[in-house]
Amino acid sequence: MALEQAVSSSTTSRNVLVFPKTLVSKPHFQVASSPSWRTRRWKGLGSLKCSIAATPYPKPSEIPWQKELCNSVNLIGLVAVPVEIKHLPSGKVVAWTSLSVKKSATQTSLINLTFWDDLALAASQHLQKGHQIHVSGRLITDTVESEEGKTNTYYKVVAQQLNFIERNFSTVPSQDLESDGS
Repeated sequence: MALEQAVSSSTTSRNVLVFPKTLVSKPHFQVASSPSWRTRRWKGLGSLKCSIAATPYPKPSEIPWQKELCNSVNLIGLVAVPVEIKHLPSGKVVAWTSLSVKKSATQTSLINLTFWDDLALAASQHLQKGHQIHVSGRLITDTVESEEGKTNTYYKVVAQQLNFIERNFSTVPSQDLESDGS
């Protein structure tokens, strides 16, 4: 930053620093005792030389393909609305709610959750608005056509596992405890 300001504020310098658009580390500066093709003499400091070296990052490891990892989602959040349940004529049971998930300190997202059969019964009996839970499942989309003919896509998570999060009151920020999930 200081070098860019010095170069841009200097009226005698005609060299332009061009930083590559690839992943690089921070510029490295060193004082050189002899002039070089990309150096400039600074009063009393000798020559200032700048070089940028690419930082080698290790390749992520490979894991074997696993069906249960395909389209898998893990979320922790607060139950935002009471669970609703419906018994279908086929004998299946479905329940749904919304999960409030923090995006940042001031922003939250609502994620629709769907539970089926035994998990739906457990969710309807035990989940209440404001409970902090962990849900793992699959991300699916519902496409609905509006009255104006527009196609709207909604995302939801079909839960395959449901867990409560232990509350350790010494580590949970007070605004999380008082949140209404909205």
